[in-house]
Amino acid sequence: MKTYFHTQPGLVVVYGCIQENVVHRHNAIQLVWPESAASLTVDGTPCEAVAVIASRIPHQLTMDQGWILLIEPHSALGHALTARLAGRPYMALDEVPFYQGSLSTLDDPEPAFDVLSKMLAPILSALGVQRLFEQLLLQHLSMVDVTDLERAVIDMTGREGAVSQVVLSETSQRHTVFDSARLDKRVQAALVYLQQFFFSSASEEFEDKLLVDAVAKSVGLSKSRFLHVFREQMGITWRSYVLWRRLLLAIGQIRRGSNATQAAHNAGFADSAHLSRTFKATFGLTIRDANQQWGARKH
Repeated sequence: MKTYFHTQPGLVVVYGCIQENVVHRHNAIQLVWPESAASLTVDGTPCEAVAVIASRIPHQLTMDQGWILLIEPHSALGHALTARLAGRPYMALDEVPFYQGSLSTLDDPEPAFDVLSKMLAPILSALGVQRLFEQLLLQHLSMVDVTDLERAVIDMTGREGAVSQVVLSETSQRHTVFDSARLDKRVQAALVYLQQFFFSSASEEFEDKLLVDAVAKSVGLSKSRFLHVFREQMGITWRSYVLWRRLLLAIGQIRRGSNATQAAHNAGFADSAHLSRTFKATFGLTIRDANQQWGARKH
């Protein structure tokens, strides 16, 4: 069975099967595009399987084979999909046929992302978001190195702790996958800090570097004010968002051949049981089932 898995800030793309899935919810907006008839329930209501599901809506999916895309709501792509949903918990895409393409071009190493975009074009075009999807992929490829980003974060705060709007605006637009026109500049700075951390930090640095006090200070805010602004802007608490990003980090570790214990440690979870509980609550299936259905990649 052919499988594919890609994760990056703002986006998860999976091709595989989904079986023995329980009701679950997550912060991401979800696109579902099966190869054949599938069973989808959204907030207790049976739905058409080719669909978009809004953020934080309980759902359950069983499909033999197909695509799942998870998009963080505060990316430009997420904003566009939220606008299409217009407050609805889900939207059926009746005009989009079941997926009938080939995965022969998605062998390791990672394919060119324009290939992935072309494969997903029917569902992305139907939603009017193919260009935003491609931009999201390209932003991931253009991430800067640690030294440049750390210098930018230092430059964001002046002697009095005030944020430099010019430096922050330029930095956030180049180095985050979020919609810079809609987010508070200080929240963008925190996301830059966090994003680069997940690209570069060793596990032993995890607890110290993710202290919210340090992040708040780096953007010139008190801890309480930062937490308030972050939740107001992102629609999710800082703690919940960091947990989501840690979960994606752990998934990447497992995909590269780490066991659950190693992945849990590297991503800052208390233990593999904590990782397993979080994984099932978020994706509706166990890590073992996900490995079997999505395929673990070994190097």
